[in-house]
Amino acid sequence: MKFRCSICLSPDYLAGGFSTTKCGHVYHSSCITSWLVDGRGKDCPNCRQPCNKRDVIAIYLTETSSELDTTVVDASTEEAKLNEFKNKYHHLKDQFDILSKSSAEGLAEAAENKTRLVEAEANVLHLTKELQKSKECQRLIAHDSREVRKERDKMKEETKKLRDENQQLQWLRVCTSGSAVEVDSVLETALSSSDSFSIRQNLAACIGALKSQLDKEEKARKKLQAECDGWSSKELQLTLELDQRRKAVELLKTQVHDLEEERHRNVCKISSLSKMLNQQAGLPQTQIKRFIAESPAPQEWLRSPEDSPIDPQTPPAETDGLPRVKKQRTFPQLETLAAHADYSLALGKKAGARRDVAHAKPFPKSKSANPFKKSIFGAATPVDSSQTGDDENATPWLVRANQVRRVIKKKNEFALKFDQDQEEIVIDDLD
Repeated sequence: MKFRCSICLSPDYLAGGFSTTKCGHVYHSSCITSWLVDGRGKDCPNCRQPCNKRDVIAIYLTETSSELDTTVVDASTEEAKLNEFKNKYHHLKDQFDILSKSSAEGLAEAAENKTRLVEAEANVLHLTKELQKSKECQRLIAHDSREVRKERDKMKEETKKLRDENQQLQWLRVCTSGSAVEVDSVLETALSSSDSFSIRQNLAACIGALKSQLDKEEKARKKLQAECDGWSSKELQLTLELDQRRKAVELLKTQVHDLEEERHRNVCKISSLSKMLNQQAGLPQTQIKRFIAESPAPQEWLRSPEDSPIDPQTPPAETDGLPRVKKQRTFPQLETLAAHADYSLALGKKAGARRDVAHAKPFPKSKSANPFKKSIFGAATPVDSSQTGDDENATPWLVRANQVRRVIKKKNEFALKFDQDQEEIVIDDLD
């Protein structure tokens, strides 16, 4: 390795040996000795760190070829040339002084020498610049070398730190997931090492962090368990409520089914009533009795002559499109048949049609009058005398017909509200 002393700036091949100070800088042995002994300095020429002659250590270097060596050799060669030109310059200057005192020939030669001198000065200036550049390069190289050494030391420290951390992590993994034998082995190794105190501190810190994390996980688990219990109780409550609503739905379905069956029976009775009333006159008494037995009229419709006497001389009235009924020997039977006829006409929307009930037979007399009328749906409602339409000119048959009409109207309103989807079917059955 080529080298230039920072004190004498001479190439290494001009010196006899090399020495270094405690700070690590290298100089020629003779240069650093004279530097410290002669009293020119009590510190290192480069870093100014205090040192003395006892701190100087002789070193022995092995030469290697490199680009830096080539640069140092070139700089040494240029310096040698510079010295040679300086010597020539002084020699020529002396000759110039001698020749300046001679004749004209000597003046001509002096002029030529002067020209050579100018050229030599230019060469010296050029070589001086080159030498300065070489010194600057050497300074930069030395600075870079120091930076590289610092970076290398820093990398070594980081590598050692990472190696220790890796070892601690391995020990921690063994302590958390290994067996008891492995944990004892790791602890014995950690205690036997030179840095056992720092390792114990790191292990204690890691164990504390793990315990803290474990506590957080336990709190989170308890919170989730509480939420799960709350949702479970809510689910149970909703399940019970769903069961109750299902039972209510089943009960409503049963009630709807019963009402449908009752409506169907009522429709069948109304259809049978319409068919029986549409028969021709002279219907046998047995069929009328059977019809009355299957669909009996309310008791309040059956009135005796004693309850409401009617004048035989009074002509039958025809009001509001009601059918004219021929008077017979007994009025209660006619009133009952008239009520049934008006009931069928109102349901079938056949107002104005005439019914011949002259051949009807008497019905048994009602034993008692019920103050409540009972609709075909079984609901008992009180009879309002103000709504019967009784007056001085109204006949008992007309009064009963008006009562039947109002009952039929209420029944139709209830049927339409009960099941509007069956409206067309009910109307078809009635027709």
